[in-house]
Amino acid sequence: FKLGKVQSALSQDADARQAYEAALTVQKEFVTKNRSDASLLASLAKTHHELGKLGKKLWERNRSQSTPENTRAAQRGMKQWTKHSQVALDLRTQAVKLAPKDAESHRLVASSQESCALAQVEHGRATGAVSEIEMGLKLLRLAQKGRRKALTRLDNMPRLRFDLARGYGNVALAELDLASVQNNKVAQEASLKRTTEDR
Repeated sequence: FKLGKVQSALSQDADARQAYEAALTVQKEFVTKNRSDASLLASLAKTHHELGKLGKKLWERNRSQSTPENTRAAQRGMKQWTKHSQVALDLRTQAVKLAPKDAESHRLVASSQESCALAQVEHGRATGAVSEIEMGLKLLRLAQKGRRKALTRLDNMPRLRFDLARGYGNVALAELDLASVQNNKVAQEASLKRTTEDR
């Protein structure tokens, strides 16, 4: 896992992915043998989360390119981002149930909710899918709600405050994306109506 982090930081993403996938194999074996160990679930979730981040990078590098190769790479990236973020969220949710008083576990659940939501918003913006952006925005707001609730109990947790601040920024950007896609759809429908009337 640590090797994957280093390789990712150096933008050696293909090597990082291999290192993370090797770590997953070992971590899954540990989890299978110790299903009630919240720390093992958290470690497995962290590796999935990092794989999701690699998928996000692949998507961002290729989404604005128009070649078939870039389009396929962007689609792979989005698929990886979505898949691994969701698995990380599921695992972190399980870890919270096993250790409900662990503050960091609650923080990480919100982070995974945010990652899943951003993938939905980004894909919705790229494809013009209003409903997908709305679902992502709903999940972002849920993550923020969880963070605010946690802060009422953990006022001295700086990382949680940082996450909350970043989350407000992401909510605002998602709202702008939603408004933009909605406006584009209205404009397209108006243009289509004018074209039909002119015939």
